[in-house]
Amino acid sequence: MNIEIKNNSKPANLQEIQSFEEEWNIELPDDYKEFLLKTNGGNPTIRRFQTLDKKITSSLTSILPFTREVHKNVFLAFHSNHIIPDNFLIIGEDPIDNKICLSLSGEDAGAVYYWSLDMEDIYEEEYEPSNTHFSLISYSFEDFIKSLKDK
Repeated sequence: MNIEIKNNSKPANLQEIQSFEEEWNIELPDDYKEFLLKTNGGNPTIRRFQTLDKKITSSLTSILPFTREVHKNVFLAFHSNHIIPDNFLIIGEDPIDNKICLSLSGEDAGAVYYWSLDMEDIYEEEYEPSNTHFSLISYSFEDFIKSLKDK
């Protein structure tokens, strides 16, 4: 996964990743863990992506770091997650705060999705998380990173 990332955090610690997985009874995909151990979030210099159905094109403005040292991070996104289904982890954002999510379980475990917040009624009193407005970007984190383009 060769991609230039600016403003990245120091590499994640394997023990901290394993503790996170054990605490929440989840398993992060190996390619995503590899990224965290080397790069750990930040702003990619090449960032355009498209969903596999080619209906959505956007930009990955940030990949959330696996650290508590910055305001927006994977821990905060996971702990405060009451707006998306439990099997997803928010790992990034586009320029208008739509989310890039990683599937953690099921037949699509490891797949990367685009979640359009503007299509959801997350501020409604009776909002229930669903995967209605998720669009598949790639079948793995590594493929997602490799698919990023300049324009």
